[in-house]
Amino acid sequence: MRHDLVVRNAAAAEPPPHVDAEEVVVLDGEQIKSLVERLRGRAIYPRVITALFTGVRRGELLALRWRDVDLDTKEPSLRVREAIEETKAGLRLKTPKTENSVREISLPDIVAEALREHRRQQLEQRVALGLGKWDDTAYSSRSSMARHSRPALSRKSGRT
Repeated sequence: MRHDLVVRNAAAAEPPPHVDAEEVVVLDGEQIKSLVERLRGRAIYPRVITALFTGVRRGELLALRWRDVDLDTKEPSLRVREAIEETKAGLRLKTPKTENSVREISLPDIVAEALREHRRQQLEQRVALGLGKWDDTAYSSRSSMARHSRPALSRKSGRT
């Protein structure tokens, strides 16, 4: 260093560290059928079915609100506009990962049916609790965003 100037980048001479890519597990038709049947009737069913048949990322799925889901048209769809991100300060909403990640996704019948039933159950629960009319800004997941923990953790960490 001369006059507080760096002459060359010493790190440039070293190769970057090797990062092991996580192996993607792809389910075959029988495994998907088995998973759907085993989860039917459970609280997690709508989220798993939506993720499985739409390919949305976990953070995008957890950020979905009912205003983003259109089940009342001939071709049901959902709009991905936000994602949940974990920061040092906690969870926050952000725009999705890339510009192309803001998108509209057509819903297969199995997803539309699962989401209709899920919305019906949530509405019944709101009425039973005396919470009044439906709020389209409510999160479509069973719990609010604040209750979801660590949406960005990978399976490698051993935590979910």
